[in-house]
Amino acid sequence: MDKITKNIQLEEDQMLLREGIINFPSSPGEKPQLIAGQCEACGDIAFPKKIWCGKCDGKVMKDILLSNRGKLYAYTVVRQAVPGYEVPNILGVVKVPEDDELLIMAQIRECDLKDVFNGMEVETIITELYTDFLRNKKVIGYAFKPVTVN
Repeated sequence: MDKITKNIQLEEDQMLLREGIINFPSSPGEKPQLIAGQCEACGDIAFPKKIWCGKCDGKVMKDILLSNRGKLYAYTVVRQAVPGYEVPNILGVVKVPEDDELLIMAQIRECDLKDVFNGMEVETIITELYTDFLRNKKVIGYAFKPVTVN
């Protein structure tokens, strides 16, 4: 398995959305990947990783890296949000190739609403998601963006 890098150096005004869910690139040519958990007993995959398997109650979950790409399964436009989030924004459900039942919810970024459609190929990005006003910090996490063909 590839080496998993769970932490990055953050600025003083930044914080992670959640520890241990993103494999951060260690070089400029690498892409970020989400870290899921796979049950050693039944093979079920969960994101984020769980303490035990929700399918078979297995107690051993190992870290696996999800591919950087998936397909947009469904989406909606958020027009009202809690403080700190910009609106409107696109909230999507992404299906990943590792498990046909695994769906990941995240913002869809770097595109116009008119260009978004179900089935479009997207890739994981690391971005500032919102501002945590209680801590006065920018929250860094994952989102998806459309795959562009070069």
